[in-house]
Amino acid sequence: MRTMLTSSYANYYRRMLPKLLAAIEFKCNNTAYRVLVKASR
Repeated sequence: MRTMLTSSYANYYRRMLPKLLAAIEFKCNNTAYRVLVKASR
């Protein structure tokens, strides 16, 4: 039962996560990490 619940939640989050990440705007004030944030778009 636990394995079935875990896999169903995993499938749900796997489908939902790209939409969530697309809705969030990532910013960084540290110039050393701006390249990484820009590359992740």
